[in-house]
Amino acid sequence: MQKIGMNVFISMVLVAATCVMLAADSHPGMIVLVLGGMSLSCFRVNAIMGRGRARRGEAQDFTFRFADIGELKASDLIELAATVLVSLAMLVIGITLFGRQAP
Repeated sequence: MQKIGMNVFISMVLVAATCVMLAADSHPGMIVLVLGGMSLSCFRVNAIMGRGRARRGEAQDFTFRFADIGELKASDLIELAATVLVSLAMLVIGITLFGRQAP
């Protein structure tokens, strides 16, 4: 149930961010790239940490410690690094290309 609650919370924050960006008259390309990067990082990091906790027999939680990252398997660390890099790239591209343009 906590897994569903976390996904609902992340989705709620993304909908709120979309509304704020639309109200601020942001470029649609920026909205797609920035919110896509945010959602990718939120959902994938949550899933990766959840797998690590399940592997160690710990309960699902809304938080994680930095020590949890050290206890991940190598494949999870690679996926985590790739997720963070792709998410940051999407954010940077969205802001630099569309940050100052009107729709």
